[in-house]
Amino acid sequence: MSTPAAEAAGAGGGDLIGRIKWTTLARVVLVSCALSFAVAMDIGMTGGRPQVPDATLYQLASSFYFASFFVLLGTLLAGHRHATLRRLASASVLLDSALALALLAVTDGLRSVLAFVVPLAVLNSTVLLGRVGALVAASR
Repeated sequence: MSTPAAEAAGAGGGDLIGRIKWTTLARVVLVSCALSFAVAMDIGMTGGRPQVPDATLYQLASSFYFASFFVLLGTLLAGHRHATLRRLASASVLLDSALALALLAVTDGLRSVLAFVVPLAVLNSTVLLGRVGALVAASR
């Protein structure tokens, strides 16, 4: 059973720097997989008619690669200042929510094959910010 102080520190009160790094790595892997999947779908399954404009998809992916880089840079510069790390974790949760919504917006909304990214954004917020972060991310 977790205490309110541990809940405020994040999921289980563990190492916030490590959680930010791992969730950023997971975001980069997810964006890479989604990009590869979308390209494969456009090449092989749509009969030459792309579902997602290539430029939009590549711009979206590259902006999240850059944002992930800046999250990692911010983690490095923040050191062990807990308040700064909490703000960085909150920014990372916002980034993941934005990624999920942007992927849905460019890939046919709720009928998209990439709709699974929304629960992953909520899972990421749970890892970084605990129960409160999950409730905030799920309510978006």
